[in-house]
Amino acid sequence: MRMETERLEWARTAAENHDYFLSELISGSRAILSRNDLPRLAQNSSRPLIKKITDEKTVLGVMIPVGSSQWVIKSRIPELEEKLKKALALYHKENAWSLGMPAHQACALLELDNDCWEDLRRILAESNLIRVHSHCLSLKDFSIGLTARQQDLKEKIIKSAAAAGKPAIPLGTLQEELGATSLDLELLVRVLTAEGLITVIDRYIVHESVVNECREKLLELFKEEATVELGRFREITGLSRNLAVPILDYFDSQGITCRKGTGRTLMEKPED
Repeated sequence: MRMETERLEWARTAAENHDYFLSELISGSRAILSRNDLPRLAQNSSRPLIKKITDEKTVLGVMIPVGSSQWVIKSRIPELEEKLKKALALYHKENAWSLGMPAHQACALLELDNDCWEDLRRILAESNLIRVHSHCLSLKDFSIGLTARQQDLKEKIIKSAAAAGKPAIPLGTLQEELGATSLDLELLVRVLTAEGLITVIDRYIVHESVVNECREKLLELFKEEATVELGRFREITGLSRNLAVPILDYFDSQGITCRKGTGRTLMEKPED
């Protein structure tokens, strides 16, 4: 209701000021804009002018920047929620044992780049329809029907990963220690990964606190060094070679770092 009132106010403002750009934001065909849409909306190809207009609308709260080159129109967020609601209902029906729609799939559905995920999560954080997880989205009232044994195993996996710390724990070892079936372990690891509590790296289950600590220390190291070698990364994190290499590979896959020679460099974000 509040967003609908806000949308009417912006529509009135656009009409009074003959602001075609704002009118298109409020009632155009798209609730999400990309950089390529801007010259048409501004009716001008001047980059300084386009930047001035988008900065103005962003400061006013009409547009919300997402990722490096897209914007969500604030008053039209309910449209995105409704689209997600319908898609998630179907997703849950077809994937009863999945916690939710993966980040990349949710972004693709809304025609967002993958680098928009964190911003999308923040936008949907207070939604009454959608539940936001670390790596996926689900309907607010959806839950996986775990058995009592599976719920118990889930808690034990979290505790084992936390207790293992930086040495981490191999999947095979964890399965043997818990006496879990392959199917149960696969399901619960998938659920815990989606909840952002663990990360599977190579053959290891790594508690998310370890991944976060290693990421932070690596980023701090990049403030001093342009290229970080494996040995230096191991020195600052205390990781064994068996885990340090796959964690660096994982950071590569996340677009945080990239391999350069025998070391890693920090991926640069594209300029506006």
